[in-house]
Amino acid sequence: MNRVKQILSYPEWWLIIIPLLAYWQVAFGQYTMKWDMTDQVFVWHRFISECFHLHILPLWCPYSRLGYPFFADPQSGLFYPITWLFTYFSHYSLYSNNLEFITHVIGAAFGMKFLLESLQVRRHTACVFGLVYALSGPFVSNATHITFICSLCWLPFILGSYIRLLQTGQYRYSLLMTIFIFLQLSGGYIGISIILFYVLIVIFLYYLVFVFRSRPQRLSLLLLNHILIGAFTFLLSIGFIYAVSKGLPFIDRQHAISNDMANSIAFTPFSFTTFLYPLITNNDFIHFGTDLTMRNIYIGVLALILVAVSFFSPRRLKFFVLAGIIFFLLAALGDHTPVRGWLYSRLPLMNMFRMAAIFRFFACIGLLTIAAFAFDEVFERGINLSGKALKSIVGTAGFLSLLLMCVIMLIKRPELHLPHTSSLIACTEYLRHTSIWSVIFLQSIIHLAILGSAFIILIYLSDNSPLRKFMFAGLIILDMTIMVQGNIFSTVASTKTVSEIQKKIDKLPVGFPIVSNVLLNSYNEWNDSTIAPPLWHNAGFLRKQIAFDGNNSYNLNAYNQLADRQDFFEILAAFKFISTCDRSAKILILKFEPNQIVFKASSKCDGIAYIGQIYFPGWQVRVDGQLDASEQGYYLPIIRCHIPSGDHLVELSFEPTGVRFSFIYTVIAFVITLTGTLILFTRRTTL
Repeated sequence: MNRVKQILSYPEWWLIIIPLLAYWQVAFGQYTMKWDMTDQVFVWHRFISECFHLHILPLWCPYSRLGYPFFADPQSGLFYPITWLFTYFSHYSLYSNNLEFITHVIGAAFGMKFLLESLQVRRHTACVFGLVYALSGPFVSNATHITFICSLCWLPFILGSYIRLLQTGQYRYSLLMTIFIFLQLSGGYIGISIILFYVLIVIFLYYLVFVFRSRPQRLSLLLLNHILIGAFTFLLSIGFIYAVSKGLPFIDRQHAISNDMANSIAFTPFSFTTFLYPLITNNDFIHFGTDLTMRNIYIGVLALILVAVSFFSPRRLKFFVLAGIIFFLLAALGDHTPVRGWLYSRLPLMNMFRMAAIFRFFACIGLLTIAAFAFDEVFERGINLSGKALKSIVGTAGFLSLLLMCVIMLIKRPELHLPHTSSLIACTEYLRHTSIWSVIFLQSIIHLAILGSAFIILIYLSDNSPLRKFMFAGLIILDMTIMVQGNIFSTVASTKTVSEIQKKIDKLPVGFPIVSNVLLNSYNEWNDSTIAPPLWHNAGFLRKQIAFDGNNSYNLNAYNQLADRQDFFEILAAFKFISTCDRSAKILILKFEPNQIVFKASSKCDGIAYIGQIYFPGWQVRVDGQLDASEQGYYLPIIRCHIPSGDHLVELSFEPTGVRFSFIYTVIAFVITLTGTLILFTRRTTL
């Protein structure tokens, strides 16, 4: 018992325990993840896992959109080390999918703690706001987007490493930062990486002006550190960059997007209501003017109060952070302000990504940083002015919440007919279909309870009491946990249980069985009650059937040109998976793997064989062991090759130049870099 108490006395344990409890429906494998996290990420990572366990490097994916170069898709996770852990060391399942999400959530909590401690925030305070970050609106609303979740996980680590490097000048932080940058590049969203690049420049300029101006002798060391970061990052990322670049000439999104697209899917002005009322994000009676996943930025009502209290703090850094918060929120508003348009036209690479709402991620980190400063000053350093301000603001906020409840009662009586069942799913549906006034009224009750409890703690517990700080922090975490649960079935978890869907998936073919030489299928044929929802578009991955269509972010030019034709399905319906000009020819498929197709063709005359896969450089054809030229069809952008009359063995293999080596190189380089970094930090030496 004493051992358990000793373990739980370390605040880092709560960074694991609290997220597991707050997201328990997902963390303990009760319900599947929602939308893209299951319909795309799960099938992609299961595909990688099946390939790895059969000693196949998944270079080509044959099952979606007539095939596409899987290695070149940065969102596939093939070059992401965390994906390696989940896919190579286990047979990937829906349970793995849930665990992958919660692992990044817990990692984000540790990352925020790391960042805050880099800014001299006390350890316990850093843990509190690490938890707030992991339970905040961006994680809840964007749970379905694995690239966003990965970015949210690694952003604080990168920022913290860079700040420590600037503060200490120790080379080991250059190596540590390199690892986190690679994790962000290989697993995160490219738009966030671009924004992060400019954030690091601004942080560098801040330290150059306010810190290194008085210590010019450190500038040479600073320059060397940045050279090391660039060199290490290049060496570690070159394999991933090479693989992605191989596909760039063949996709539609390699060039700059339009200004309208850059401003699209914004954090609209009405979305600011989620600073106080996150339960309204999924309400059918409200038009936010943006995607459901881009509305929520909730960081807790007490954290917002601490942001207000920070204005009484003498810290100079908070003004710098506050300026960044305002800038990022203005950019997140998209075309509602000129900021995103200015970035689009003035800064390089800012015209390469859409979804303006992602700027709010950086605003969220900034807000929690300021809130942590204020918490530290009130409860750790005991600044009386901030303590008095906190009491006043909490009391005022509580009074305003009570006043709002009374106003709602007078304007329109809320219909709080809560569901008879205790099911959280039923409560989520209630929040979705009830009136906006009822949801705000319910949210105000929760706020009033939180604020009232906080006011009592501040008034009746002495300033020096450790219980005061502990209980106030507990209220912050309780508030965040309630809001996570309030939205869990809106944007995080589906209503289908993992065990139910996984049992049906386990009955489907494993490995890579030979496909039947029948007409290609559309995913619409599989949109039934067996595994849909949560799986719709990419069931071919699981059924081991090739589909005309599917859902992935890799926009091959050839496929898009084909799919845009009005006679798309009519044309392809005339073809089998493998067909020849000789309609009497016999085709026998002998082997079918992601990177290899082997078949025997018996034809009475010379002709051409058509294979139902989009043509992409890297395909090689051998007829009876002799290399033959594979090429794109004149009429259709699918693979075709010449077949002489008679019986012949045809082997198609996909081996794009240098990609296999680039993957092996990336694995080795990452392991060496990680090992070297661990040794440096274990020995606690400075090179």
